[in-house]
Amino acid sequence: MTTNGSIHIVERARCRFLLSSKPLLVFAPYMVIATIAFIFYVKVLPHFRAYAWVDDWIYTKPIQFTTINEWWGWLWSQHVDHRIPLQKLTNFYVLLLSGFDYRWLVAINFAMAIVTSLLLLEVAKRYRGKISIGDISIPLIILNFGMGYTQWGFHFQFMSSVLLMSAFLLLTLIWLQSQKKTYAFFSALSLALACLTGMNGVLPALAITVGFTGWAIWRHKSVGIVILFVIPLGAALTILATWTRYAGGDQSPINISEFLVYSVGLATASFTHFLQGYETAARIIIGTLLVFAITTIIVRVTSKKLDDTDLLLVGFLSTYLCLLLLISYGRVRLQGGWEYGSAIHYSTLAIFVPILAWVIISRALPGLRSEISGLAFLIVALFVFQMNYQWRTWMIEYSDPLQAKALHDLKSKKPIDQIARDNITQFHVGLSGMKEVTDGISALRKAGIELYGGQRH
Repeated sequence: MTTNGSIHIVERARCRFLLSSKPLLVFAPYMVIATIAFIFYVKVLPHFRAYAWVDDWIYTKPIQFTTINEWWGWLWSQHVDHRIPLQKLTNFYVLLLSGFDYRWLVAINFAMAIVTSLLLLEVAKRYRGKISIGDISIPLIILNFGMGYTQWGFHFQFMSSVLLMSAFLLLTLIWLQSQKKTYAFFSALSLALACLTGMNGVLPALAITVGFTGWAIWRHKSVGIVILFVIPLGAALTILATWTRYAGGDQSPINISEFLVYSVGLATASFTHFLQGYETAARIIIGTLLVFAITTIIVRVTSKKLDDTDLLLVGFLSTYLCLLLLISYGRVRLQGGWEYGSAIHYSTLAIFVPILAWVIISRALPGLRSEISGLAFLIVALFVFQMNYQWRTWMIEYSDPLQAKALHDLKSKKPIDQIARDNITQFHVGLSGMKEVTDGISALRKAGIELYGGQRH
């Protein structure tokens, strides 16, 4: 049998397999999302701490306000480097309705992550024009249980910005393919709302708005389309103009080698606890994906196949790579070299790196090679998810008795100072947060919040 004949037989077998398995492939990512969501909400979330931790204590301030001016000032005031009115508004009222049970914030974070997964699945399908087995990797990466947003309600800040930017990406992609201006309006609105989620939303929104405006002028788009993006531009510039530098730490001179190591670390951050044992492997995987994505775009440029959807995805991915570089620059000056905890903290912002690199690559690969690469990406994602699932299982076993003690003490008659000191690592990073914790518990008790030992009025 000739080589060409063998290839023809393999290709025919592949086509028959894909046709027979297509219905399963279409629904597989959604089945994965449903399964992961069930496990998280039923098996993981009930074990999460119900009380505040570190920055969470800021939500105890509004229950003490007596005027609307105090409330309004708090809503728009800068928290560290960020203005986060969307987060403050939504999270405070969710906590108020739930009796300040902070598990509700994590539940909302996870719901936003599910929607983000759905948005990026649709981006992949529309950009490529077909489904791929590798798309199952998208929810496995975004919804892994090691992600920062699954561990801390305050990561609403990161998750909400990623959700809104993912919405922008999909809406703009649909607009480019359909030319319906309604989608352009909602994509501009997504960028404007992202500016209200902190600097992690402001900076990407500003960069993309400027780039998009330049593209619209270059492509001779209508004035109305250009004017639409004045809204997010104005929001971003206003926030930047009123920004004040956080004075919470010393700024040291930049060390180039530390900066490079930190930048590489953040690029792999979406793999979270996988990095504990396989950091080098993660760097190789992410590096390979980026190299192949860049090569794919270069080939499309040289073959004159590059289109506006390519520009959209490349521009979006480049924006987030630059954001990670900026974060690396700031963190290296503030704290020095790379540390593993930074991957967990910034994991949500790093999800676009492997996912969009894969999506760009998968569009260009023909037939069998596309499926093989998709399967390889899926195996990596499964391994990442499994490693983080194991870590979360261990964490539940470790934390349960500590959380039970903290909850028991909160409802006891012990002095607030003693409760805070005895359980400080459950409420804050250390004794430096004692005043914030004691003030918070005191405010919650005065408000009659039973979880913290308060009595209903």
